[in-house]
Amino acid sequence: MTGGVLLSFQDCLVKFSAEGTSFWQFQTLRSGCNFLLLLLVPLILSIKLTVLKPMNLPKVAFRTVFLILCMFCFFCAAPTLTFAQMAVGLYTYPIFVVIFAVFLLNENLLILYGDCPLISEKSIKELLKLKNTGVDLVVLGFESQNPKGYGRMVLDSNGGLKKIVEAKDATREESNVTFCNSGIMIAERKTVYTLLKNVSNKNAAGEFYLTDLVKMANEKNLVVRATRCPENEAQGINNRLDLAKAEEYFQTSKRLEALEKGVTLVAPDTVFFSFDTELGIDTVVEPNVIFGPGVGLKDNVKIRSFSYLEGCLVKSKVTIGPFARIRPETILDEGVKVGNFVEIKKSKLYKNAKASHLSYIGDASIGEDTNVGAGTIFCNYDGVSKYRIAVGKNSFIGSNASLVAPLKIGDRAVIAAGSTITDEVGKDTLALGRARQINKYKK
Repeated sequence: MTGGVLLSFQDCLVKFSAEGTSFWQFQTLRSGCNFLLLLLVPLILSIKLTVLKPMNLPKVAFRTVFLILCMFCFFCAAPTLTFAQMAVGLYTYPIFVVIFAVFLLNENLLILYGDCPLISEKSIKELLKLKNTGVDLVVLGFESQNPKGYGRMVLDSNGGLKKIVEAKDATREESNVTFCNSGIMIAERKTVYTLLKNVSNKNAAGEFYLTDLVKMANEKNLVVRATRCPENEAQGINNRLDLAKAEEYFQTSKRLEALEKGVTLVAPDTVFFSFDTELGIDTVVEPNVIFGPGVGLKDNVKIRSFSYLEGCLVKSKVTIGPFARIRPETILDEGVKVGNFVEIKKSKLYKNAKASHLSYIGDASIGEDTNVGAGTIFCNYDGVSKYRIAVGKNSFIGSNASLVAPLKIGDRAVIAAGSTITDEVGKDTLALGRARQINKYKK
């Protein structure tokens, strides 16, 4: 975690300072920062803070050297590559470092399945915990009230995992076993590949079963154990019906998690979450609200009915909706109010800013205590490119105004209702951009 924070901080610092530089200048700066991080390692190791020290220094050192070699090869090949190829290579070679490290360092190999998306972090940690007690092979299983079709996990008298029998090959006695196989297991890489050499397809289905590893491990007197997870976690997805059931279980789990945390869901069954939704305590979510990916809400937020949020950060005491849409890269500071039929995209509204009715705000920043009137449109797109609009503090945007980007509006400015504003508006200024009214009387 510490390494991730340091690398993230370094990446942000490099990108901020490298704005406007060439590709090679950027890479030189980035490599220099990486080198400085390497120099900090001895200092970190000398500090008596065990949380900062690697648990396995030789493996960390190996990966570091291997990463440097990959970077060296990458930069040597760079003159022969296109820019697109360089961009891909720059962010994929760390993957190869991890893969080769598994093979060369004999690290644990965790086998997961792409059609089992509900396995929890808790269950994986239980696998690792049991593996680290000196067990050679650990398999994750579950108790099922209807085990038909599942492989059965047969235990010995000492609680060890004796074998896994596929449903097609199970005897009548084995078919009565309710402890079923999820397929998920963990062992050292060398153990797995040694056992795999002896797997055959001599069974009723004529298939190669990965589950045969358990029987083979026992034959080699290795220690094999099993741990349990809830059945719904191990649910495989083979069709749209399975997918719907998995989604139902996931949503139910997220709703319970939110309620237990101190979030009020007025009608829980009508609120839908994403895998990474984060809600603060004392938040109130009214019926028919959808949270897309990347949503974070602080404490004491109110989301009113029929609102959709995605990729945004909402700070405390914010009110959203009803019928509001908050799109990615939006930040709403404390006390912001977003009303009905308001759409916000890639914008930041500072403390106590308000957009209460029927407005579109895109690629903008809106200062503290600024009010955006009903029907205001931030015209950020000219048909080719997007441009930004900055509105200062304590400003007032009148109803039905059109703000044409790029544009800057100063603090305490007033935009008259119905105006189309194309030029910069200074602070403490009243701006009018509309046709003059003419009244003609009937004869």
